[in-house]
Amino acid sequence: MTCNPQDMIIVHRVFRREFAAVLDLVRTVPDGDSGRATVVAGHLDLLLDLLHHHHDTEDVLLWPLLVERAPQHRAVLEVMEAQHEQLSARIAQVQTSSRDWSVHALSGAGIRLAADLEAMVAPMLAHLDHEEQEVLPLCVDLLTQEEWNRLGERAIGALGPENALLILASMQEGSPEQEWQEFVALLPPPVAEAYATLGSTVFHEAQKTPGLVSFVGSAVLVSFVGSAVARSTNRRRWRAR
Repeated sequence: MTCNPQDMIIVHRVFRREFAAVLDLVRTVPDGDSGRATVVAGHLDLLLDLLHHHHDTEDVLLWPLLVERAPQHRAVLEVMEAQHEQLSARIAQVQTSSRDWSVHALSGAGIRLAADLEAMVAPMLAHLDHEEQEVLPLCVDLLTQEEWNRLGERAIGALGPENALLILASMQEGSPEQEWQEFVALLPPPVAEAYATLGSTVFHEAQKTPGLVSFVGSAVLVSFVGSAVARSTNRRRWRAR
């Protein structure tokens, strides 16, 4: 019984990079620019949703399996659960601050949002480090690849098809080619096919335009993926008639 948990390392990399990027974006939105604030807040919401579903999936699927198969490590897993609860409260606070800020983009609200983000990101980074050091080695020994794959399918699948492709594009960004190809080989065939035909195109197009490589910085990338998925869905429906 063994699995390859490299996709979690990749997702954690996304969290580390993109939360730092979105914090910079919040700080650079001009006072009163509610249009730009709405875009940035939308991307922040996507990141927060991913983080929430990532943790919820671990709570529902991962911790019970590990406790059952390695009860001697219960203390470590209880720490993980407690950290999730603490981060859940931080996430809720950031979501509230983001909604308040996005309405009028007032500088005071932006300062509060940035402070709440910083207060969430610091313990999140510590949690990611702890998880990689203490939990992933247990997963390698105690889970099958099929069991492990269910985690990613549940967490990313909860975001919807357009956002799932965006997250996959953000996962590809910064991943060495060999690591990325090994990850893609583990994807369910329909997901791999969708990303090969739509997501990778989005990623490479974004790379050509300064400022669009990081998905949190671009409404254009969101609309590009959304329209591409819609076109693909419509074509499939037409062929099914």
